[in-house]
Amino acid sequence: MKRLYRWIMIAVVAMAMLLVCDRVVPTPSIFLNKDVLEEVRQYLNAHPEYNQNQALIVDFSRLSMLDRMYVVDMGEQKIVYSCRTAHGMGRGSTPVTPEFSNEVGSLCSSLGFYKIAEQGKMRNGRPCLRLDGLSKTNSNARKRGILIHPSNGVSCVPFSMPLPLPLSRASEGCFATSFSAMERIEEFVRDSNKPMILYAFYK
Repeated sequence: MKRLYRWIMIAVVAMAMLLVCDRVVPTPSIFLNKDVLEEVRQYLNAHPEYNQNQALIVDFSRLSMLDRMYVVDMGEQKIVYSCRTAHGMGRGSTPVTPEFSNEVGSLCSSLGFYKIAEQGKMRNGRPCLRLDGLSKTNSNARKRGILIHPSNGVSCVPFSMPLPLPLSRASEGCFATSFSAMERIEEFVRDSNKPMILYAFYK
């Protein structure tokens, strides 16, 4: 009887984690790559039409179970918000190691600088942020329909799960994140007086 009770309690706790996991924001233990920050700073200096104070940086070299999309205060050089994001499921990508491509139909993530363009809605009614590729490595972003968008595939994986996010149609090259993270990112974009950039890298 005690064993049955224990298993029931484990099941209840697991269900509760699934229900609230999208509202939990873990404390990030992240070290910003100084070379990457300098690269972003130089890009912004050369392009004053973009927000000079904040940028989104995605570190695809970190495992997908970890926070790897950051809103960075470029003046203070510190992270002001972080969240998880999935990588594309295409062309030999694994849950641990992403493959990258700019090719239409590849279903892969692309690296480089992006302009966070207009806010919109996907066909399923969910919010999204459309992206324009600013680098040779992501010049087909608009044609490929690359977005920042929320996904159940990210929201419903507990933060305590010690495994990378599974590959799924949650990301066919898009920056898929949780619903709560999407709300925060949209707030940063709305509050910006100039378009923000996103920089995705893998080192």
